[in-house]
Order: sequence, then C-alpha cells, then structure tokens
Amino acid sequence: MSMLEEIIVPAENENYVFENGRLYNKAKTALYFYRIESDNDDVYIEDGVSHIGDYVFYYKNMNKLVLPESIESVGACAFKGSKVNEGNFPSSVKYLGDSCFAYCTWLTYADISSVRGMSSGVFSQCTNLENVIMPVNIRAIGEEAFHGCSKLRYVTINPGTTYIGKYAFRNCTALENIRFSPELQTIDSRAFEGCTNLKNPVLPSSLKVIGDAAFNGCAGITYIKLPSGLGRIGKFAFQFCTGLRKLVIPENVVSIGEMAFCACDSLTELAFTGPYIEIEYEESNSRIMDARFTLNIYYNKDSGWEKGKEFYPDANWIEGIPESIYEPEEYETVPSYGSGSLTAYLPAFDLTINGQKIDNSYRQYPFLQYRNIVYFPMTYHDARFLGVETLWDDYNYKMTVNKASGSGVYNSYDWENKNDEAYTIERCYHSLSINGKDVVAVNDPYPPIKFRDVIYFPLTWRYAHDEFGWEYHFDNETGLSINSK
Repeated sequence: MSMLEEIIVPAENENYVFENGRLYNKAKTALYFYRIESDNDDVYIEDGVSHIGDYVFYYKNMNKLVLPESIESVGACAFKGSKVNEGNFPSSVKYLGDSCFAYCTWLTYADISSVRGMSSGVFSQCTNLENVIMPVNIRAIGEEAFHGCSKLRYVTINPGTTYIGKYAFRNCTALENIRFSPELQTIDSRAFEGCTNLKNPVLPSSLKVIGDAAFNGCAGITYIKLPSGLGRIGKFAFQFCTGLRKLVIPENVVSIGEMAFCACDSLTELAFTGPYIEIEYEESNSRIMDARFTLNIYYNKDSGWEKGKEFYPDANWIEGIPESIYEPEEYETVPSYGSGSLTAYLPAFDLTINGQKIDNSYRQYPFLQYRNIVYFPMTYHDARFLGVETLWDDYNYKMTVNKASGSGVYNSYDWENKNDEAYTIERCYHSLSINGKDVVAVNDPYPPIKFRDVIYFPLTWRYAHDEFGWEYHFDNETGLSINSK
C-alpha cells in the first residue's frame, strides 16, 4: 500500500485539483491518484471520469471496484496486479495502455468491442479471464495482450485486424477455437505458443507470414491448411505440434525457417507444391524437421525439390502430389451458428411484460432462463410486443435488432403440448447489430441462443435498460417485470 496520503495542489493551479484523497485534472475527467486506506475499501469512480492515469491502482487491494461507463482510456499499469473482491470492466473503453489490466485475477469477462487502440500486455496473466468480446476494426492485437490467460477458451479476431503481435495468446492453455480476421496478414513470433488445446485453426486466405514458433507446442492441431498466399514460415513455427499428421506447403512460400516442423512426431505426409526453397538455417543446422519418424515427402517434377534429399535423406521422396493429401483429417473449426448444446429452463418466477403476465406452460416459444438470465423469443410478434424490430441477414449471418417507435400487441403462441421444465438449446456465434452498433456475441457469456428454430435474445441490463431504455425490475415476490412502452 502506498505511503502517500495527500497531495497539496494550490487553488490557483490551472491543471490539477486534489479532493477527498483523489487527484484529478481541473475538469475532473481524468484521475491520477486515488488514496486507498485499507484492503476493505470500496472504490467508486464517479461518472464523468473518462481517463484513468498510469499506475493509479497498481498492485493495490480493495474490496469493491465500480468503474463508470464514461471511462474511455486506461493508462499504463493502471490496474496491474490489483486485487479486487468484486469489480467490473466498463465496455466504453476505447484505449488500453501497456499492461493496464495485467495480473488482474479478478477479471473473468471483458467487453473490449469499443477499443480502438491496444498496447502490449493489456490482459497478460489474467488467469481467470474466460470471456472476451474482441474489438472491431482494430488493426493490431498488441504483444502479450492475452499471454497466460489460461481459462480463455474461444476467441474471435474481428474484421479489420491485420496483425497479431508476439506472444499475444502464448500459454492460453484452455484456448480451443479461434476465428481469424479475413484481413489478417501476420501472426508474429510465439503468438500461439503453448496453446496445447488449440484445435485445427482455420487460417484466412489473406495470411502472408507465420512467425517464429508461432504455433510451437500446439499439440492439439492434427490438420492445418496453409493459405495459398502464404509467403513465410518462421523457424520452429510448428515445433512440437505432435498431433499434426500431414501438411501441404503452398507454392508461394519463399522462406521456411530452420526446424519449422521439429518434433512433429505424427507427421507422415508433407507436400511441397512450389519450387525448391533454400532453407533458412544457423550454423550447420539446415533441417526443417528432425528424423524421428517415417515421412513421405511429395514434390512436383522439375520443381528442384530433388535437392531436398540432401538435407533430409531419411524421408521417402516421391515425385507427384496425390489428391488425398489435400483432404483434411478431423478438421475442427470454430463452432458455427447453431452449434453447441446447452441447457435452459422455464423461469420458476412470475414474468410480466408490459403488464401482460406470461404463461409459459403451453407456449410454443416460451421465455427461457439460461445462466440466470431470462431470454425472450425473437418471433415477429414477441419482438414487436417489446418494441423492437428484427432483421436476419442470411447471406452475412447477421442479426439486426433496433428499437422501434412503438409496441405491438401480445401473441401467446399457444399450442397443445405442455412444456417441460428444461430444454436443450443451442448457442449462436453469428454477428449481431444493436441499434446500429456491431456486437460480436461469440465470447459473450449471455449470447443469443436458438430454440425451436427461433433465435432468443438475453434480457440483460446492458441490453434491456442501456440499449432499449426499458423499465426493468425483479424481486422474489413479484418476479421479473419489464415495461418497454
């Protein structure tokens, strides 16, 4: 805990003011110091503060942290190593400084969809971070941005991102699936090193460079299709990818680093579709792999790859490339729209919408409860009863939801079958637009879901109150009541 208790700022100072143990700029829109007296302190940053300065809460302990939605930027190391019993992450943040939330084990969820600038190490070693809604149209994911986030399972790198920095997702050991930006050009050194559970990522056609050790130690990869425009594969790029069984090197690759496929113990088929490449090496090591397994290497006639026998004589060099090598094996991708089975329940409490008590017993499209959040069916009548308009874009797989000028009449959607108490639902991973703002729902803990071929929308405070301005109330006696009129 800091020994600093007071900062004396003369009244005539035109730049700063010190009040109640806090140092602000004169307009009180930027916070530069906050005095915490004990680990039991509750910290409330008042609405209107848009910037948290460097090191303000660096390795400080507090009981509760409440950050307002007015915050737009967070300085370097502002919350690094802080310990919080209860805290929130404001989705309004646009700029994240170096290591600003590094080692914040209290963070489990972060909506950074509004971020326009991200420095290095912003969430490094946030070992309890499970869900992240990534930015849209941000050019680069900074170095070590999510390094060591060992509970992060799914990630979507949204359109607009062209570069993933060094160590960006290194040792994200729970990471299973990742969807890449269609504009991605570079995966830099060690970006996914040690992601032992990563399953067969789909690389975009835009990718040009796979950096040194980029997928080193990704033992869960059994197949990966390298895009035709790929130009460089760095040294040790797929080292210790022990599950990788076959690989096709595209014809445009002009550089392969030394030991790029070292210790790929299951690799039995490798094809070079382009001309011979002088393998990068240091000192006397000119191999791209080791010789601990039997390997068939295919090449085209007159491509020059006959020279390859010199640096890897133990392989079976075969002229001509069979079609079978282009067929994927156990090709797993990021779950698409409608995949993933989960369980939802009929709400056990009363539910009243615009004064209408909802009877779920014989409703074809009942209101459901998933992870303690009520979901409403996006049928034509239900959406308009709540005062929203919906549009499904089948071509782009995108749902658009906008606040309407009025509300429609209630339709009970009665049918003859009585509903069960619990049902299997499906999680949706498509894009979402709310009131003209794009929201990526793939990592949202409360995503849209699908039941009986109808998309359901979560009645979270974020959407119901903040986006649509509904009156929202819940208590144990009357249940949940929403008034959208």
